[in-house]
Amino acid sequence: MTRKIKNDHLIDQLVHDPLYQVCEDGSILTFKSGNGTIKNELRHIKLTRSNGYRGMRYKGVFILLHRIMYRKFVGQLSPSLVINHKDGVRDNNAVSNLELVTDSENTLHAHRELVRKEVKLFGTANPRSKFNVEEIRKIRNSYDSKIRSVSSLAIEYGVTSFTIRKIVKGITYKTDI
Repeated sequence: MTRKIKNDHLIDQLVHDPLYQVCEDGSILTFKSGNGTIKNELRHIKLTRSNGYRGMRYKGVFILLHRIMYRKFVGQLSPSLVINHKDGVRDNNAVSNLELVTDSENTLHAHRELVRKEVKLFGTANPRSKFNVEEIRKIRNSYDSKIRSVSSLAIEYGVTSFTIRKIVKGITYKTDI
């Protein structure tokens, strides 16, 4: 499928605009102030996110940072190709992480490579876990030995009684002990 990317001409203008500096680390600097006046010193542009992708406004149009980086440091963009983030991390815009691929190659990459690498982390291995292994042991031991009730443990750990019940019954944090 060939599609015309309506803002690729703006990307070409941006990478050659003397008021902007695109850096290899993925930052963009400008001599313009927030109100558009020209200053004597460079300032960082705040890069916003759209669906996990970083980007910026240039001449009133939102432009994705990975497209800017590819154009500046690799070469021309193609309307029939898309840019793939090899590691699947949308805001990792290191040039070595970007490649031009077809839509179907991009979709296959997402399904084959990234889904396979996606490992569901449960219990204390999950970075969003509220508990560490020692706390799980303490909760289970306190409940099993009838020292503490579910509700008092819930209050102590700042979670619901339902969460504590799932821990003591082994429904959650199964493999942690």
